[in-house]
Amino acid sequence: MAVKVSGELRKARSFEKNGQFAEAQACYEAILQDYPKNAKARQALANLRRNHGAPSGDMLRNLIGLYREGRFADILALSETQKKGFPRSDKAWNLVGAAAEELGQHDRALHAFEQAIEVNPNFSSSHANYGTVLERLGRFEEAIAPFSKAVSLEPTSAKYLLSRGNAHLVLGQIHEAVQDLEACLSVDGKNLKARQLLGDALRQAGEHTRAITELEKTVASLETQFEMTPSYANLRNQLGQAYHSLANAHFVAKSLDAAAKFYGKAVEIDSDNEAALAGKLHAQANICDWEAFREFEKFCPNLGVVGDGLQPWAFLVFEDDPAKQLKRSKNFARQWNLARPQFERLRLRDKVRVGYFSADLSDHATLTLLCGVLEKHDRSDFEIIFYGLNAPKPGKLFTRLQNAVDRFVDLQHLGDEEAVFAVRRDKLDVAVDLKGYTESARAGLFFAGLAPVQVNYLGYPGSLGSGAFDYIVADSTVIPDFHRAGYSEAIIELPNAYQPNDRVQQIADTPTRADVGLPEEAVVLCCFNSAYKVTPREFDVWMRVMAQNKNSVLWLLDCGEVAKTNLQREAEARGIDASRVIFAPKAPRDQHLARHRLADLFLDTFNVNAHTTASDALYAGLPIVTLPGKQFASRVGASLSKAVGMHDLVASDISEYEEIICRLAQDPKALRSAKAELARNLPTAPLFQTTEYTRHLEAGYRTAWENWRDGHGPIDIRVPA
Repeated sequence: MAVKVSGELRKARSFEKNGQFAEAQACYEAILQDYPKNAKARQALANLRRNHGAPSGDMLRNLIGLYREGRFADILALSETQKKGFPRSDKAWNLVGAAAEELGQHDRALHAFEQAIEVNPNFSSSHANYGTVLERLGRFEEAIAPFSKAVSLEPTSAKYLLSRGNAHLVLGQIHEAVQDLEACLSVDGKNLKARQLLGDALRQAGEHTRAITELEKTVASLETQFEMTPSYANLRNQLGQAYHSLANAHFVAKSLDAAAKFYGKAVEIDSDNEAALAGKLHAQANICDWEAFREFEKFCPNLGVVGDGLQPWAFLVFEDDPAKQLKRSKNFARQWNLARPQFERLRLRDKVRVGYFSADLSDHATLTLLCGVLEKHDRSDFEIIFYGLNAPKPGKLFTRLQNAVDRFVDLQHLGDEEAVFAVRRDKLDVAVDLKGYTESARAGLFFAGLAPVQVNYLGYPGSLGSGAFDYIVADSTVIPDFHRAGYSEAIIELPNAYQPNDRVQQIADTPTRADVGLPEEAVVLCCFNSAYKVTPREFDVWMRVMAQNKNSVLWLLDCGEVAKTNLQREAEARGIDASRVIFAPKAPRDQHLARHRLADLFLDTFNVNAHTTASDALYAGLPIVTLPGKQFASRVGASLSKAVGMHDLVASDISEYEEIICRLAQDPKALRSAKAELARNLPTAPLFQTTEYTRHLEAGYRTAWENWRDGHGPIDIRVPA
């Protein structure tokens, strides 16, 4: 037995030498339990307690017992009286930190875990616990370092890999998140939380098929467990979250009927999941399942206005109310901390340095509209930097963008903190957000503060509801004075239309009607808007017009089989043969523009008008009948039509909207006259005068910047014609 004692003493001394005092204490106490009179162990333990403040085993067991009983306040009280007794015990400090965190005393918890790390830098739990508190405080960037230290100390800890992977995911560091979550699953293949987060990360990485596969596995496993223990609340919540994630993956993969189904499952499981409910309604709108509109009006008209902050984009089509949309944006904006710094007002350069920010680095509507402006910016007066928020897709428009700007900066692999630091080094005067609250946006960068003047432009047709954005670019039609209260930003009001356009666009040779499946002699009423914009309200009008004009057809954009089936069924329900609703497949842009010339009239939607789609129709010579509503998104058609001189086709109410369509559909001469008028107007119409538009936009930017330079807050700016 003497050999056992000497071996334990050597082990204890080795622990002491390495700073592992709790382990050393455990060895000495084990010796004294069997040999209570062993003088060497007794003296060594006394020295350890005196020099390093290690608590007794009884003290630690008491603290652990209190923690298990949920007596967290008692732990903190005991720690105050016993601080001198264990200032050098990592385990005791960890218990104090955990108790403080349970009581919501985050600063005290951080201090306790810092003490634990100081006592024993090699105790992985201390680092992980410190990271967890930072994570709960929303300080994910700071949490990465302690989680990484914990992983370095225990590389095969599924728990630590999961924590770091989640932090990477929240920060948008998708590649790193996927790596950690895959590593976690390689250690613990049954970790369903890790599998769900991996599915979320793969969705954001654009790997939709893999994302759906991982999330289907998660749902299947959770369903099996839930069948066995249906009363387990945590399991029920996790299943609801997994269905929500699966729905999100199907939505971005454009399998919208499946998305609506799984959002519905998430809501069935947790009726308080307002984000899933909003997702369900939005997915239903995208497949023209108009039960969504009835459900919204009857049960949830205040969804997103109160309660959870929800993506406001999804609600634009459900109601035309700028005041409520502003409330939704303000509610959604609460997730970010507004922390814009004071920028230095003195500068030496003469040029105004403007930075544009977008994730739409492809042949997307944003670049379709904006490339001409980027090319026309006055380089003697402005310096233009474009910041990419995700991976560019090679194509003609991205090539034009690169050639048009002074510098392109790729931010896709930088976390928010790194991206903000990088942009601030560029010392922008004006930062322009081309995304707002839309897919792949990074609004958090603007809340942190990128430039002294920050502008909401083009991407989101409404207010962003936050002091992070000083200005919104608009015109007197999209934001008239009588709806001014629906916008938190000051307005840069351009003299014609707010929307930029490219003066020179390629249009292919016009096909024949037979080429695209249209009847040769029919009156072709056209709407190439996305399916979600079509609601029962305007569809009712269209069907009444078609009932009066037996030789008319409705030509819509093909937005998928489910939407097509639903629209044809709705037509049949209104007495119109489904064969009279014809769908145009997606086509290259020059061919898409050309086929507009086969239509007779473009019929605009109500709550969310045609935007880029309206400019396409007008550029191709197709007149638009539009009805302006109240909110920005519902007034774009009127803005664009006025900017090409087609005021007579802007209706004042729904009756006039229907009357204009009927009159033109029944009077070939009047229809030809409307087309001829548009053709005459186009060469000089302000809507397509790119250089003139750019000068107006620049005047707005410069005035906003000079106003800030002179020490003033944002003010409405009316740019003269």
